[in-house]
Amino acid sequence: MNAEQYWERVIKILREEINDVIFKAFITPIIPIRYTDEYFIVKLSIEASMYRDMLKKYIKKINSALSKVFERPMTLIYEDEIDKDDNVTLQKERIEAARKDKGLNPEYSFENYVVGNSNNTAYAAAVAIADNPGEDDMYNPFFIYGGVGLGKTHLMHAIGNYFMDNNPNARVLYVTCEKFTNEFISAISSRTTMEFKDKYRELDLLLIDDVQFLSGKTETQEEFFHTFNSLIDSKKQIVMCSDRKPSEIKTLTDRLVGRMSSGIMFDIKSPDFETRTAILEKKAEKKNIRIDTKILQYIALKITSNIRILEGAFNNIVLYSGLNNRIIDLELVDEVLNEYINSNKENLSVKYIQDTVADFYKVSVEELLSKRRTKPLTTYRHIAMYLCRKYLEESLEEIGDKFGGRDHSTVMNGCDKVTRLIDGNEERAAEIKIIEKRLLGN
Repeated sequence: MNAEQYWERVIKILREEINDVIFKAFITPIIPIRYTDEYFIVKLSIEASMYRDMLKKYIKKINSALSKVFERPMTLIYEDEIDKDDNVTLQKERIEAARKDKGLNPEYSFENYVVGNSNNTAYAAAVAIADNPGEDDMYNPFFIYGGVGLGKTHLMHAIGNYFMDNNPNARVLYVTCEKFTNEFISAISSRTTMEFKDKYRELDLLLIDDVQFLSGKTETQEEFFHTFNSLIDSKKQIVMCSDRKPSEIKTLTDRLVGRMSSGIMFDIKSPDFETRTAILEKKAEKKNIRIDTKILQYIALKITSNIRILEGAFNNIVLYSGLNNRIIDLELVDEVLNEYINSNKENLSVKYIQDTVADFYKVSVEELLSKRRTKPLTTYRHIAMYLCRKYLEESLEEIGDKFGGRDHSTVMNGCDKVTRLIDGNEERAAEIKIIEKRLLGN
């Protein structure tokens, strides 16, 4: 059969799995060309790069349908990607597939990581580690912490991808703490713990994300401790990410806190205005979209919470512009951003509120969480607690725990003091209003 006949069979499968609107928008423009042992080559009736970006959401289903029809693994690729040099492109596809098996995302590299005041030291350390992992005890382990959507995971993948570029046969693995835990539980159930130990203890580079989820998992902590020791003793590199530093992870054993803290730690903070603008400029350049710098700066001023939300807002602005055949101006941006500004409340965290309050009053988060009781610092601390209670669903106990282990009565008293402060001190009330606007991206 030729490519068109195979594609007809694929179409039948996809019609059952994808609704009519999506099918018409994303599947209809695909034109089959030819196929190889591993790849189904197509071209598109739509030239927009934005279309390809959106089509990525459905590539898994397409590849699955192709594999069913051909009864072997098949991957969809575009004709214009292989015309120049079939072998180079196909080899690139194989390399990317290998990286995905190691949990790495090829899209996350040092080249497309935007460096600013909030992350420059962490970036420099990451580059040094990727160039020579495990060689310097001072850099091993490498612990990155900070709020959601600030680029921690991107930096981890960049380390892995850079190391793989220079050491194609290296044993590298990126894994979330949740996956590590689930694999460990499965290994116990299936009596394959030795295979589990071998998999993790023979790595050259272990990248483990969201380690805060080790909290409360006694057996998994024990196993991770021994895996940790095995890798460090063998001069193998460990990189970890969390939304908080090890000492703040509840119920983490003291010895594991000590091991995690024995290398270097960096706190990645929310990007400043200049960095947010640079991120948007890079996004526009990558998508080959021309947008006035003032528009990008306006978006950067409106969205302040984290990079993930900033990029999501940008993508929606571009999509909205394309679907409605409108230029990207302030009016269009406001229409799209209203949704993000109103939903920023849902993306707040204790860490982000602490960062925002500390930044506003020009103190460090460490001072905010410390036991120091100078009047200004105590007031700033109470304001942060008040905002956590106002905007988050965390209990008083949970908030207190994230403010240096304070009890619920301390949090309650602090919140009550701020309530009275707002009523009786116009200057402080105005400051709190400004902080709230920053938190909500307004």
